[in-house]
Amino acid sequence: MRRLSTFLFGVVVGGALVFFGQRYHVVRTTSGVELIPKLSAGLVETYVDIRNFQTSDWEKHKSLHAAIVRAKKESILSGAPAAAGAQGTKPAPANPKSPRAI
Repeated sequence: MRRLSTFLFGVVVGGALVFFGQRYHVVRTTSGVELIPKLSAGLVETYVDIRNFQTSDWEKHKSLHAAIVRAKKESILSGAPAAAGAQGTKPAPANPKSPRAI
């Protein structure tokens, strides 16, 4: 009976970890660990260490960047492109009255 209860405990713990992994990004930052809700369920990017991320790294992890912005935790973004640019919007046009816009 002891083996069966140990097995069932392992099944429950494993199922809980898979459920958690499908729902949250675990993000390692310079200030600690953050839990960010995923935009869609899946096991992609469950754990990401962003301590040394550059702009090129954020280009590879667009769904993580969008999830961080949606969770309103932009303060953990380092080297990330502007939030508006990551959402696919165009940058604001140049001021036509400025001397460089001529």
